[in-house]
Amino acid sequence: MKIKVLFILPSLRAGGAERVMSFISQSIDKDTFSPTLLIIENESESVYEIEGIPCVYLSKKRTLNAFGAIFSFLKKEKPDVVLSTLAHVNTMMAIQSIWFRKIKFIGREANVLSVLGKIQKNNSLLHKVFSAKRFYNLLDILICQSEDMKKDMITNYNLKPENITVINNPISDKFNLKEKNNIDEIPNFITVGALEKRKGHERILESLSMLDFNFRYTIIGKGSEKENIELKAAKLGLSNKIKFIPFSNDINTHLHKSNLFLLGSFVEGFPNALIEAIATGTKAIVFNCPGGINEILEPGINGYIAESNEEFSRYIKKALNENSDPKTIAKGVRERYDRDKILKLYENLFLKLNEK
Repeated sequence: MKIKVLFILPSLRAGGAERVMSFISQSIDKDTFSPTLLIIENESESVYEIEGIPCVYLSKKRTLNAFGAIFSFLKKEKPDVVLSTLAHVNTMMAIQSIWFRKIKFIGREANVLSVLGKIQKNNSLLHKVFSAKRFYNLLDILICQSEDMKKDMITNYNLKPENITVINNPISDKFNLKEKNNIDEIPNFITVGALEKRKGHERILESLSMLDFNFRYTIIGKGSEKENIELKAAKLGLSNKIKFIPFSNDINTHLHKSNLFLLGSFVEGFPNALIEAIATGTKAIVFNCPGGINEILEPGINGYIAESNEEFSRYIKKALNENSDPKTIAKGVRERYDRDKILKLYENLFLKLNEK
């Protein structure tokens, strides 16, 4: 009998959690597992194609509105394991676990919540009542993507270490190694990520304004901060150097054309865009922040970690003047976050929980 695994996502919009969960659900061993993907929002919002597994859309505008529909789905389908991601969905599934004692519930956390909460404050009564601190202990297991996230959950959310497992994000098949790191007369930089405050685009722009040479900078992503980022670029005299792309299904090609990947985040979970950039052989210049940065970056090999705008700017110059063999840059990341290695960790977790 195959183990029925239900993956629950708020949507299939462009995002790291959505990309990882859709990849895992479609890639686990179909001889052992029977996966189903349950999406809270409607299909029109989806940017990821789902093939080879059932995908059910509840067409709800808000996660809370889906409580009854998910409850009915669990009651009817009786999965063996439920894996959800993102804090608000994890919290709801933790509450539902009270009624479904035979099902094993796994939450996959996507950020260092205590730090994120300081950057993106949510003072609503609903958020306070249905908080991770209040309900995460009802989950059978919480998957953390980084050691920083695990420490945060133990220290600030009172989770027991034995109820947490660390599984990093995998590199999908879409990101292959470039042949060379050719630097044109004008170097090309790239950032991939939501245009939100937590991603720190403005401090990247401030660092770029310190450079004394010409460059091109591509920003792939969309979000509420786009206008502010554009105003900041104009104020710094960088508008003519920047190209905005809301979304692309071929990030790999953009990375192959880029000399450096730039990350300005104030907090991360375990940045997919960073490991994918390095996997193509593209060095990264990043600001130090909680969320796996120090696990991914090998300073001097695949990039540098900066503590200030001035240091970020200096590291850009340094990296452009160094030997940039794609194989050397990508080696460590490709070994540690190989797709088959990460998939096996998920499969072993499902098997272990199903035995209990």
